[in-house]
Amino acid sequence: MELSEEITSPLSNVQSPKNVSTRNSENGLAPQNLSATREVDEGEVPNSNPVSGTRLRLTLLALSFVVILGGMDFSIIGVAVPAITQQFHTISDVGWYNVAYRLTACSFQFTWGQLYSHFSVRITFLGAIVIFLLGSILSAAATSSAMFVAGRAITGIGSGGILGGTFTALMVVAPLRLRPVLISFLTGLEAVAIIAAPILGGALTEVSWRWCFYINLPIGGLVLASLAIFLPDSRSNSTNETLSWKKLFHKVDATGNFFFIISVTCLFLALTWANTKYTWSSAAIIILLVVCAGCLAIFIYDQYKQGSSASIPPRILMQRSVMAGALFSFCLNGALGVLQYYIPIYYQSVLGYSALKSGYMMLPVTIGFNIALIIQGIFTVILGYYTPFMLMSSILMPVGAGLLTTWTITTDLSRHIIYSGIFGFACGLAFEIPQIAVQTVLEEDDGPLGLSITLFAQNFGGALFISVAQQVFTSELLSNLQGSIPGVNATTIEALGFTDLHSDPLGDNSPEIIAGLENAFIRIWDIGLVLSCITILGSLAMEWRSVKKESKVN
Repeated sequence: MELSEEITSPLSNVQSPKNVSTRNSENGLAPQNLSATREVDEGEVPNSNPVSGTRLRLTLLALSFVVILGGMDFSIIGVAVPAITQQFHTISDVGWYNVAYRLTACSFQFTWGQLYSHFSVRITFLGAIVIFLLGSILSAAATSSAMFVAGRAITGIGSGGILGGTFTALMVVAPLRLRPVLISFLTGLEAVAIIAAPILGGALTEVSWRWCFYINLPIGGLVLASLAIFLPDSRSNSTNETLSWKKLFHKVDATGNFFFIISVTCLFLALTWANTKYTWSSAAIIILLVVCAGCLAIFIYDQYKQGSSASIPPRILMQRSVMAGALFSFCLNGALGVLQYYIPIYYQSVLGYSALKSGYMMLPVTIGFNIALIIQGIFTVILGYYTPFMLMSSILMPVGAGLLTTWTITTDLSRHIIYSGIFGFACGLAFEIPQIAVQTVLEEDDGPLGLSITLFAQNFGGALFISVAQQVFTSELLSNLQGSIPGVNATTIEALGFTDLHSDPLGDNSPEIIAGLENAFIRIWDIGLVLSCITILGSLAMEWRSVKKESKVN
């Protein structure tokens, strides 16, 4: 059977088996139309407006360009960071170049989930892409580090909507049993984009780092046009209620999300400024942490009051597979984000590689990741079960991350390739499984909100631990250099770029600087190792559910 015959209609026409039975009874239809105990595939539900043929293929092609756009923007930043810090003469903001992106992506994830649940999937998706492209323009045209951080923050807002929109669009056009294949296909394309982006970014950086962000514009324009034409204009929620502005404000839980965004922002500001601009005991850091805790408490209370209409409905959050998948994603993406972000910086600042060569050196991570994605996708469809791959990933990840901690300036090329390849392979084995699990265990109407929880954990893990890694790196580097080079302080270090450090701006102290950098990076690899070990908790807690399992319909 061809793929176009298998993929079905927008969710606006999809009814759960329970709803089908109820509506038939209300309309006086005989229950034997469904049969009292007919068995159907999970995810198979009646629909009357199939998406097939050319439109189906073009919709999938458009979604393919979406993940390529997201994958490129996600990984291209790493190789450009040294050149950016060189232009703006600051090392203290380097964590924010990635954290600002992830911070807004995770902070607005629940808002996007509500928008996709209650409004047109196509219009919401297109709006997310427009915001993403505006952020890319601001980043490319930045004249200061602060302006660049603002651009990345805006891009992150759009990225949160793009990622959620991709999975929601699949729920619009694909039945459950085909989603593992399609998700593997799209994630594989994203991995290819991630592979190509550091190499492309290295080449573009040789001209100007700004082209790493201008390149999003032609791809984004193509995606906008394609989705506007081919993606069905449907709501993931089956209701067709027209909402007033007051109801709209309530539906997206704007008040709760506002306090959540303030809470997360204060947390990251505290992590960034502590031990650099201020001490941990300073009034500024204490105030930030108090505001963070207060706003988080208000957000939790707001969610409790909202009940089932909250941004994070308790019935979804407390579902076992959702919680397990969120924990797993939080740790996996924390480890992967930290290592994927800092490994190119390590190659350039410690080993003296060019931006282009550091991009090539990321190939083992991304190729290993992609191979594992293909293996996992094929065998999940064959076996039906995805939990074994989470367990295998949780066993292999600490091995790969532990091997990375043995890197030194004298480590030969083969060990750089093999060790990073093992880590990438381990991550790829289970990277997409939390999203598959959410779509397997939740009702269709709950899918976007469940995905928003998983994607929030994914983005928040990366944002939090990249920020933590920057804090650890700066503190460790300062400690190492103060012990061997007189007159070095935090202000001296923050005013330098990574390429400045490698070119020895502090005088004839090159061995001490390289040793200090090397030891600081080892502490970063340790963070990845700890997070890799914790993933086993999520793997053990995940339910053993099959994407092929048949269910009874009354």
